[in-house]
Amino acid sequence: MRPTHARTHTGGVESAAAICYTPLREVTCVYLHRIRHDRDWWAHLLNVEAESGTGAAPYDERLSDYLWSVLGLGAGRRVLDLACGGGDVTRLLAKRGAAVVGLEISPRLVEHCAKTAVGLAGVRYAVGDMREPAAALAGEREFDAALVLAYPFGPFDPVGNAAVLSQAAALLRPGGRLLVQGLGLGGIDHLAGRTWSELAGGILLRHTWPDYPVHTRVTSYRHLDARGVLHTCEQEERIRGYGAVELTDLLHRAGFPAVTLSDGSFRFPSAPYDERLHPLFLALAKS
Repeated sequence: MRPTHARTHTGGVESAAAICYTPLREVTCVYLHRIRHDRDWWAHLLNVEAESGTGAAPYDERLSDYLWSVLGLGAGRRVLDLACGGGDVTRLLAKRGAAVVGLEISPRLVEHCAKTAVGLAGVRYAVGDMREPAAALAGEREFDAALVLAYPFGPFDPVGNAAVLSQAAALLRPGGRLLVQGLGLGGIDHLAGRTWSELAGGILLRHTWPDYPVHTRVTSYRHLDARGVLHTCEQEERIRGYGAVELTDLLHRAGFPAVTLSDGSFRFPSAPYDERLHPLFLALAKS
């Protein structure tokens, strides 16, 4: 699941674009009718973006440059993108000559990805759970690199999160690299509260709060589109935060003996569409 490319507004904050925002205490939506989404929530938002022409192409290009370098990729190298979202990264890497497989649990997201990759060689998509990716890959193994980007790491219970890492290790060739991006412990209560974003003539509403006992950030979403239709996400997004010691131990037990945590020596490109990024960790591990 990838974050949407919409400018975020919060109370009492002035962005780099010098836009002053009004605090959001409570929100009352007046709408024509309501559509409830489950696993297709992110597909809904991505389709809205695609239809409106919004996005962050310059950022995605910088991201592909970064991934190509830090993962040591080259033409023909095989890459597995776990929870590939809208497929932006898979398409960019395929255009550079990598052979990429994108895995997503939402059939509607996979349909969106396949539609946007028509005519592009070197990329395919599969419906599957990142905790059990082998079941969707028809025996494919020996990947040179695997990616878990933009908060898909951490949405499960501790057993499920550990399974994501161990399954990735099982699908990599010896010496293959895994790049994991997720939420650090400092991000659990970052931007807690209610925020809104402009999205294709409508409004995307978020309500975020910390669940401290389980080190988790919880977010609920609503999207009031330009036609006055209210779209709701039936499942709250729950992302578990991890500290350096716990994450390193998880990666070691999953089968990654060499782990490097981001200390500035390899820095993730900043996204231009949100000046207040959540505190993240970034881990590069070799199987």
